[in-house]
Amino acid sequence: MYPLAGLLKLRGFREEAAQKALRAAEAEARTAAETLAARERRLEEYKQWHREERERRWLAILDQTLSRQEMDEFKAGLALLEELELAEAEAVREAALALDKAQQKVQAARAAWRAAEQARRKLSVHREEWEAEQAREAVRREDLELEEFKPRPAQAAEEGL
Repeated sequence: MYPLAGLLKLRGFREEAAQKALRAAEAEARTAAETLAARERRLEEYKQWHREERERRWLAILDQTLSRQEMDEFKAGLALLEELELAEAEAVREAALALDKAQQKVQAARAAWRAAEQARRKLSVHREEWEAEQAREAVRREDLELEEFKPRPAQAAEEGL
């Protein structure tokens, strides 16, 4: 039995755990990418709506006489629309940062998995070499036993009977 079998088994478990962590990191990165795409779509849709809404509001007051207070309220409404657009843009930026972070996790998890795989593979190669050496040693011992075994000469065998 291979003396490092327990260590080889442990390295196999570590490789599986690293592979599981890699899959989880990849899933997180996919989710982050989907979130970013959704946020970008939402921002573009908002920008389009904002342009149309601003134009609609200006057309609505075009032929009207407004007091200073009404004009201030109108401008405050437009400023609110700008703030909402900035909030959407900030959400896109945060989603992009989350995606970058998730991709870094994937790279780190992939490196950890490769290291665990290499460690297990290295020990597997050692086990194969050890088993080959054990087989050669067994053949050598058998050869030695055959050399030590000396049959009695045929003449001595006949006299003993």
